[in-house]
Amino acid sequence: MNIQHQSQTLSDFRDFFKPKQANHFSLDETIEKTLNLLQSQFKSSGIVLVNKVEDVQMYGFENHLVQVLLNILNNARGELVKINTHVKIIIIDVNVISDKLEILITDNA
Repeated sequence: MNIQHQSQTLSDFRDFFKPKQANHFSLDETIEKTLNLLQSQFKSSGIVLVNKVEDVQMYGFENHLVQVLLNILNNARGELVKINTHVKIIIIDVNVISDKLEILITDNA
């Protein structure tokens, strides 16, 4: 089971970082895939990831968004492991305002 998960994780990384053209994609699915890539690292650090993102369709470069999310989430993890608290949490939420989308990532570090 663990080998299958690792194999799928490597496959997901390869798929995310292949050069692609802009396309339509589901923000919720993209964030969920990103969180799945990080889940084991966060779980071993005692960090809870909360995905409050609705299913919003986007047009753009999905792999670029994944790279940004990975960087932000790994930075948050780095700060959370430094604090001494029982509850370590990262929340991802989205606000849709008119024709704009705002992705909010908050933590308790």
